[in-house]
Formats: sequence, structure tokens, C-alpha cells
Amino acid sequence: MKHDSGSIVNVIKDIKKDIDNDKKNVFAELEQKVLSEKKMLKKALKKEFISILDENRSRIKEEAASLVDRNKSQNQKKILAFKAKLFSDFLESVNLKFEDYRNRIEYPALIKKVVSDLRKSYGITKIICNEKDMELFSEDADDIEIERSLDIFLGFIAENNRLRIDLSFNRMLEKKKNELSNIFFMEIEPK
Repeated sequence: MKHDSGSIVNVIKDIKKDIDNDKKNVFAELEQKVLSEKKMLKKALKKEFISILDENRSRIKEEAASLVDRNKSQNQKKILAFKAKLFSDFLESVNLKFEDYRNRIEYPALIKKVVSDLRKSYGITKIICNEKDMELFSEDADDIEIERSLDIFLGFIAENNRLRIDLSFNRMLEKKKNELSNIFFMEIEPK
């Protein structure tokens, strides 16, 4: 912005307006990036979910149908246990797919970009991640405290004095577990 050649107060006001406008633009851009990344992750998870369901649909339906022919009260318990096992197996296969994602070229770049954006926007001072991902943050070790956690499977948690942003796969999966289980169990029910 071009500054008036008036008083120093007017120049300072103009500079402050410029800074405020730049800050708004950066936050808007970051919000768009986060929404875009969130959309991509949701799309990838849905694609994997459908792929795994398609692979196992006939087997699941056949095994569920054979259980129904037995004693009804026992069947109900067995079917519920079987479905829980299938859902557990499904979550395990999703975990394996995400573990494979860690080995892809895009993973370190994505993590570093998100951390960089968070540092710029929120002044992140601490990263909590699993031991395998610690090397991704080694460049930031001078500026950011890096803490190892055995509870985090993939991704990380970022903190500053007043804010905690949990971008771990554990948290993402936990938030969506009910939604995933509803979809999963609807899909495996015999029609």
C-alpha cells in the first residue's frame, strides 16, 4: 500500500492496516489449505474403506448367513462377536494402509508443510510424535521441543502455550470410529 507523506501517525496506521490485511490473507489461505488436506484425507480413507469392503463383502455375507441358521440366541452373540472381529480387522487393515503411507514420498513433505504452516500461524513450540516420525522434525529441534509418545501411531500433536492441535491418526480415527462402524455394519448386513 502506498503511504501518505503526512504525519508519522498516518504512516504507522497505514503500516498497521497492511499488516492486518496480510495476516487475514495468510489465515484465509491456511484455512483453505487445511480444508483441502482434510478433504483429500477423507476421500482417501473412504476409497480405502470401500476397497476393503468390496474385497470382503461376499465372504462376510456367507459367514454371516451360515451363523443365522443356528440357535437364535447363540447366533445373536456369535454374530455380534463376528462383526466386532470384522470391524477390528478392518481397522487393523486401515492402520496398515496408513503405516504404508508413512513410507511414501508424500508423507514427509506433507508433515513438514503442515508443521511449517502451524509454526507460522500459531507459534507452535512443541511437537509430540512417535519415535519413527521424530526424524521428520529433527530440522526444527532448535526451535521446537520434540517429545516422543508411544500412543501416537501416525501424524503428530502440536502445542503452544494456549493451544493443542491433535493431527494424529489415532485422534482422527477415534473421532470417526462411530461413523465408520455404522457404515461398516450397514454394509455387511445381509440384504
